[in-house]
Formats: sequence, structure tokens, C-alpha cells
Amino acid sequence: MDRQTQDPREVIAGLLNDSRFLSACAERDMGAVFRMLNHRGISTRRIAAAVDITQGRLYDYMNGKSRIEKLTLFEQIADAFHIPGHLLGLARRSWEPAADPQPQQPQPPPDGDDLTAMDAFRLADRQTGGGRLYGAVVQHLRDRVAPRLVDLSDGSGVFAAAAALTEMAGWMAAMAAAGQHTAAHRALDQAHRDLNASADTAHPWLSPFDAGRLASEEALILVDLGEYDEALAAAEEAVTLRDAGRARSLALARITLADIHVRRGDLDAALAVGHDLLATSPTLGSIRVVQQLDDLRALLESHKGHEPVREYLVRFGDARRARMLLLADLIPSPGGPRR
Repeated sequence: MDRQTQDPREVIAGLLNDSRFLSACAERDMGAVFRMLNHRGISTRRIAAAVDITQGRLYDYMNGKSRIEKLTLFEQIADAFHIPGHLLGLARRSWEPAADPQPQQPQPPPDGDDLTAMDAFRLADRQTGGGRLYGAVVQHLRDRVAPRLVDLSDGSGVFAAAAALTEMAGWMAAMAAAGQHTAAHRALDQAHRDLNASADTAHPWLSPFDAGRLASEEALILVDLGEYDEALAAAEEAVTLRDAGRARSLALARITLADIHVRRGDLDAALAVGHDLLATSPTLGSIRVVQQLDDLRALLESHKGHEPVREYLVRFGDARRARMLLLADLIPSPGGPRR
């Protein structure tokens, strides 16, 4: 089938089991989705026409210069290419078959069979939507994975499984909240009430979920909802509540704050926070911090026309190289072994 007759909906149907496509949808990275379509023979002219945007705007999305934020455009893309609504955090589309009123929950695999668990949850997610599986993933983490984290005989694989399943639970929760602003705000209000209620007992082995952590999570949720002013207030509170002794939490809170400033178009405020981030100890051994710093850099790259941004990115590159040298034992080089 040539480039002109290839049906983009057939291409999407063939990508529904592709982990890169599913990840792009979970992150609402439509630029990546458009690139996948183009690489598989769909012309940029056809892509742009299908979603009623100019080719120039399409190139901005594909090159990472801008991201789609409007709910109506996500809906248009889902309907044009037949991307199942739940993959983009949307309601079931009119062309999708009716969902089973009582979807079968995945059966937990035997202890230790973590890859089977991941495959089971991914398959069920494609069938029923991530928001409906959040509880099952959390229960599996609590009942099957968490007890093995303190068993030294289980090897390091259990930590990778815990990280992957926690990430899965996180984006499932975010997808469930997307497009459901009222429900999300109701849940946040309840979280604040629960936090303010004193616990009956405290366990010495448990780290408390404090106001700073809640503010950080609230900021991320509000960003997903596109409510940047409210997200800014939550992110500023998270930074204020984190002292220097909580280096990792403080760094993550500052990354979120800088990200929100960029999304609001306040580049000077973003750079002020960014300079604070450069002072973060280069020996902070957090892969998550490194990855989120890279995401922030990518976001700033689209604003290189602003001279202070260019100057900051030079300093950022120098600081990143120093950090990667110190964390080489934790973060293998791109050409190194993958574990």
C-alpha cells in the first residue's frame, strides 16, 4: 500500500500493542503520535487535514516546539484516527463498542512473575481503560510486590518491578482524572481533609504523607487538568514546605514549579527557579530527578529565541555533564548495557 492510499486508522490499529505508542498517548504527546504515523507512510498533509490544523503547526508539534493542550483537539485527533478514548484520558468515543458493564479484572500472577503481571495489566488497560484498573494495580503492589522489597534473597528485579508498577499506577490515576475536573477537585478536597485529620496511631516504619507531598501531587494533577494558575500556587507551596534536608523532594518540587512557569509563559520566573536547580548537589543519586531535568530542558529548548534561555541552557548542559559523570554507576550511557 503506497503513501497515498495507506489508511491512518489502520496504522493506529497496528500500533495499539506498541509500548512507545501507548506511552506517547499516556503522556498526551501528540507530536510523537504524529511522527509514528508519518514514519509509517502517512503524509504530513493528510495528518494535518485530518485534525484540521496547518502543516506549520503540525511540524511544531512533531518537532517538540509546542504541545497540544486543548481538550477539543485531543477529541478531534482520537476521532480522526480512531485512537481509543481511554488512551488519551477521554470518555469512550461514539465509534467505540460499548464497554462490558462488568469487565473482568486481571488475575494476579504468582509471586515473582512480575513481567506476567505487567502484561496482564497492560492488556486489561487496553480493554477497559487505565482509570478502572488503578485499584487493582495498587493492590498488587501492596500485596504481592511490597512484602518482597525487604527480602534480600529476591534480587534487584523486585525493585525494578516496583518502580514500573508504581509508574503505571501514577499514569492510570492521571488518566482517570483527565477530563473529570469536578471529580479531581473533589478528591483533592478530600485529601486535604484526610491530611488535616490526625492519625490514631503512627508506625515507626512508615514515612508520613505530609502537606508538602500533597502540594506536590496537587500541582501535578492541576497541570494535567490545564489549570496552571492553581497549579502554580500548589507548586510554590510545595517548594516552601520542603527544607534543604529533603534534597530530592525539593528538587522535584522546583522542577514542577519551573515547568508551570514555562507553560504560563513566564520564562524569567522559570529561569529563576532553574538557577536554584543548578545548585542542587550533583551527587543527588536520583534517576527520576535526572529524567525530569531533561524534560525541563526539552521544554525550554522551544524558547531558545529568548537570550536568557540560551544562556541558561549552556549552564544547564555543563551541570548535566558533571552530574552524569558522578552518577555513571546508576545511569548507564545510551550505548551501554540495559538492565
